Amino acid sequence: MLQSGFNLNALQFTLGDGPGPDPDVSRLWAGANQYQLAHMSETDRRKQLQAMKDSGLKVLRVFVTRRGDAPWEVQPKGWTYEEPLGVYHDDQLEKMDKLMQECQEMGIKMVLALINFAYAQDSNSVYYNAFGPVGMYQQDAIDAYKKRFTHFLNHQNPYLGNKKWKDINDVVLAWEIANESGVSLADENLSNDQKYNIHRNFLTQMAAHLKAEDPDTYVSLGIAGYDKYYNKGSADDIKTLGDIPAADIYTLHYYGGDLDQWLNDALPSVRQWGKLLFVEEFGKERKVGMEAMTNEYRHVAETARRRGIPWMFWRMGLRKDENTWSVMNDDGVWRDVVDPESKRISEIETSDPWLR
Repeated sequence: MLQSGFNLNALQFTLGDGPGPDPDVSRLWAGANQYQLAHMSETDRRKQLQAMKDSGLKVLRVFVTRRGDAPWEVQPKGWTYEEPLGVYHDDQLEKMDKLMQECQEMGIKMVLALINFAYAQDSNSVYYNAFGPVGMYQQDAIDAYKKRFTHFLNHQNPYLGNKKWKDINDVVLAWEIANESGVSLADENLSNDQKYNIHRNFLTQMAAHLKAEDPDTYVSLGIAGYDKYYNKGSADDIKTLGDIPAADIYTLHYYGGDLDQWLNDALPSVRQWGKLLFVEEFGKERKVGMEAMTNEYRHVAETARRRGIPWMFWRMGLRKDENTWSVMNDDGVWRDVVDPESKRISEIETSDPWLR
């Protein structure tokens, strides 16, 4: 039993094989992505966390990564946790400290992605600039990432009794190696086998390092799973990638297609390896209209529930302009799908005390 509260072996056998009756979902849950929540005002943070609590959303996913000056939820300035290479910005970690304390207060678990490879020239610029688009997956960069991870996991949270992050087991559900680590390989002039070998070695070393630093917390891959379905060349198909020994969680980022087929392809391998599977991202931009957003959310939430898979939507947020993916509890899609679907699964009696 990991201290995060899930029984991995028990959950292993609750996953359904396909369309049909609901499987045992006693360890099923719903969550939200809000990757920059730590950098918002306390009022805005608490508003969103309260909405999660009220709707029974159990898990929040955030990024401990750089963000440039492009306006998203937080304006106008960006931030960084490491820059230049090997120089860590503890003042930014302290913002995450406060969010951890607020999540503990609300009974919400966290998945913390420690690198971001999506738009890597900005989000992972210190490594991209130092090592290059392929080099940032290779040994010199891996050694630097290991130092980064060690620094983060040993950072002490003053709001939670100066505990090191790796000891905050009642808040941290999983350390995630990276958001969408394979996507930066998509445009590189490498064979498919070369890409998979590079990506597999990177994930294997990083997962082992995280597990050595913190043996009793899940390690998540954060992969998108795009390669097979979107012709991305991103070296992240779950079956092809194979078993990453120290990883506990495989992930899918679903943005259209046959979700049942995605799950049919992934589940046999994930179960064989004794791992968990999350639909970690899905959603639509607001410009498609609330009806289309609602239909997409309902499709994913119902499919995931039927298959016994936890889901997290992309993303929670306060913005209402058409070019954002933000959803909040005053939106129809939250009222009609997020709230009832989350409550439906959160009210199921569970043997995991923290989910009650």
